[in-house]
Amino acid sequence: ALAARVEKAKIELTDRSSAEVAVKLPGAEFTAEITRSGLDATIARDIERVTATVGQTIRDAEVKPSDITAVFLTGGSTAIPLAKREILSMVPQASVIEGDMFGSVGLGLALDAQRKFG
Repeated sequence: ALAARVEKAKIELTDRSSAEVAVKLPGAEFTAEITRSGLDATIARDIERVTATVGQTIRDAEVKPSDITAVFLTGGSTAIPLAKREILSMVPQASVIEGDMFGSVGLGLALDAQRKFG
């Protein structure tokens, strides 16, 4: 139950600068405020690993970042402003395609199949 409340607060930080989490422990009950800046500091190393992977993927594909025309942001973590900003800074000219976080992988595969076989 606490994990679900923390996840809800994390999602709220997508559009807000802070969120509250009600914590209920045996013998203790309190509300904790979490902030977007605190979340950013907590996940900074994870975001560095993601951007390093994106950079390596671009190099492995043997394309220039300027060749990338569209980016699908897939999964809940790409809604985190820091993650989104860092990823998109690598390909600033690319169009951002957002939508159904669960369906975008399938859509991306369909677009790739159309490009290859259409």
